[in-house]
Amino acid sequence: MRNNCVKEYYRILKAIFPLKSYYEAKFLKEFKNSLIEFSNTRRHCTFEDLVNEFGSPQEVLHEYMDAQDFIETSTAIKKQNIKKYILLFCVLLLFLVLLLYTIFLHGLSEKVEQAIPDAISTTISE
Repeated sequence: MRNNCVKEYYRILKAIFPLKSYYEAKFLKEFKNSLIEFSNTRRHCTFEDLVNEFGSPQEVLHEYMDAQDFIETSTAIKKQNIKKYILLFCVLLLFLVLLLYTIFLHGLSEKVEQAIPDAISTTISE
């Protein structure tokens, strides 16, 4: 039971973290160790026990973000968003190139079909 409540608490906390840089990963790992240590000291640790001891996952995130430098955090979030937009642009560009290539190939196949004669006529002259 205690392992499940730690997993659930950690899963929620990890899902709401906006950044996944080295420092956030280190914080999350250390926090998970703290959760496991706390659950090991309690015989029947529940999710509510974790919330009472550490606060809700949202509160933990809020406290972490308050402790961080706002400018660094906002810059990191902007960089992460820029990377997402660049990736989206590349995917759309790839889709557009594939679409144009398909149209080009379709045009070529029509030209080839028109170049092939439908019937062969043979004339015999004497």
